[in-house]
Amino acid sequence: MRDYNKVILMGNLAQDPEMKTTAGSKQVTNFTIACNRSWMGPEGQEASEVSFIDCEIWGKAAKVVADHFSKGRPIFVEGRLKQEVWTNKETQKKQSKLRVVVENFNFIDSKKSSESIPAVAGNSSEGTMTDADFDAL
Repeated sequence: MRDYNKVILMGNLAQDPEMKTTAGSKQVTNFTIACNRSWMGPEGQEASEVSFIDCEIWGKAAKVVADHFSKGRPIFVEGRLKQEVWTNKETQKKQSKLRVVVENFNFIDSKKSSESIPAVAGNSSEGTMTDADFDAL
């Protein structure tokens, strides 16, 4: 049986995205998505929780996210989980963290979309960005 690693999230950016360029001149943007969950408790009271999920996106898409998204803006992402493992320098214990490597994203709102995002084929306030869209930016 083949393994399957797929994540689909929709939420709001918890902070402004941070873009960096690696030593090999590749662009990567890191951001955190806040995903809210609400439910009714056993006695009918409303309850909720927020999960903060760290994400990274690479290449031309990294620049698009850094240029067109900011804290509070909604985003829809698809990607895969990646586990980072390291040894804590103080305790010498192994630690790990899961992060989403974004492979595709969608704009959800139309906030300033007509001003800040060029009109290119396949790019709308709810559309998926394609490689041709990134090249046009």
